[in-house]
Amino acid sequence: MSNNFILGNINVGDSYLITSIQGGKPFFLNGFVGATGDIGYYWEGSLTAVLNGTTGGNNLPVFSSSGSTDIQVTTRDTGVNGGGLGVSNGVLTNVAQPAALTIGQSSYAVNFPPALFYAGPPYTILSNGSVVNIATSSTPNSATIPANNIFILPVTWYGNCDASGNYDQINTPLGSLLNWFCLVEPGLSVCAGETFLNSGWTDLNECLDDLNYSYCSVGSICGDSNCNGPCTAIYYDCTASNGNFSCVFDPDKFFEDTKWWESPYFIGGVIGLVLLIIILINLFLRLRR
Repeated sequence: MSNNFILGNINVGDSYLITSIQGGKPFFLNGFVGATGDIGYYWEGSLTAVLNGTTGGNNLPVFSSSGSTDIQVTTRDTGVNGGGLGVSNGVLTNVAQPAALTIGQSSYAVNFPPALFYAGPPYTILSNGSVVNIATSSTPNSATIPANNIFILPVTWYGNCDASGNYDQINTPLGSLLNWFCLVEPGLSVCAGETFLNSGWTDLNECLDDLNYSYCSVGSICGDSNCNGPCTAIYYDCTASNGNFSCVFDPDKFFEDTKWWESPYFIGGVIGLVLLIIILINLFLRLRR
């Protein structure tokens, strides 16, 4: 099951929460402190704890990743828990030094860094090729379920943008979590009387341009069926003009992200230029004799 409330990339260094929809109900990955002081993670289906700051409410994990989703990412818990994501006996847990894990999906083409994830589609967490499990409660030795239906929920997203440049913004973990919960299950008591973004973007410019699009499916590139996704090289940007996506060359990225000076064509060109200069100098000297 997927959710389409938010569009856009979640980049290296962006803050996000991990959520899930199970049996039509929203859940979020919460933290807890074990009997020996160790920190673990589990699926929590009630917002009461984090909203009221009661048991478990002070351990809401906020994550930030680095790496590349077509290889592996390391994910830090930037909230009060510290440390980051790791695995113990096949179960997702908190470790002092985050482990290299694969957080991937198979429906959409993987984008170039700094993009890591898409908002919306379900992801799976794997360690050494095996799907990781997540505890279903904070009690010792609780049951676990596979981490194969998780959503990357950005802390910051934008909505209600208009032609005058006005917009609404969510930029706190609790605000993002509450808004998402109430979109998945509007009848929750915590949603009564509140005003929410019905949809949004992770990128303000996309919100201001009111860009509604589809991510490029696996095997597709930016512009195919007017999708938004990766181009053929990192130094091209998938850019929309009048609502149509296409790849546009970015010279800044070309010089920043490509080691053009190591290219055999560049090296060969330099050598050729040096040889040409030597030949011309020799020819000039001979003509002067």
